[in-house]
Amino acid sequence: MASFKSVRDLLLIGFDEGLLDEEEFLLLQDIPLMSCDGIGNQVFDQVIPQSVMQLIFVVNKIYQALEKGNEVRAVFLDISKAFDKVWHKGLLTKLKSIGINGPLLQWFENYLTERYQRVTIEGMSSDWARIEAGVPQGSVVGPLLFLIYINNIADNVSSTCFLFADDSLLLDEVILQIDTANKLNNDLDSISMWADRWLVTMSEC
Repeated sequence: MASFKSVRDLLLIGFDEGLLDEEEFLLLQDIPLMSCDGIGNQVFDQVIPQSVMQLIFVVNKIYQALEKGNEVRAVFLDISKAFDKVWHKGLLTKLKSIGINGPLLQWFENYLTERYQRVTIEGMSSDWARIEAGVPQGSVVGPLLFLIYINNIADNVSSTCFLFADDSLLLDEVILQIDTANKLNNDLDSISMWADRWLVTMSEC
């Protein structure tokens, strides 16, 4: 029998996404996403040149440290089932915090809530289950909503942070090994607390 690890609502969008007009989408794109060093809108991994720029920033930071004869410590993080785990209530809270309110906020609440899914195999269907988390895959605004959700992941991080969609990178140039170790450990503790608060799970090695 086939195994289904993740069923994504690619097809059954409950209403017309076209209701989000061009002006509103441009408004969302103008939201400053500056949680990590220099990410801005470069966090969009769908736009190849901007992703390349992120990689250039990383390589350049490492190169500068090595040129000075210093080591660099790096921690790579990945959010498990990232787009499927966006907590709807938390996302709406974050939308409010960045100034999204009124009809546009109501649009997003209607868009995210009261979604249901079920699995059908060989004519047999499961019961309908309410979807409490996740942004619709294949949607226009899904990636942007995800970015808004994770944007403050590094608010209390002291090392240099880069975001690549659902992947994060912490970098620190080693001056004193004990200082770098303490800094990265504190940063990981901070991100762990952020993940617990916002119901996010990090992938294990």
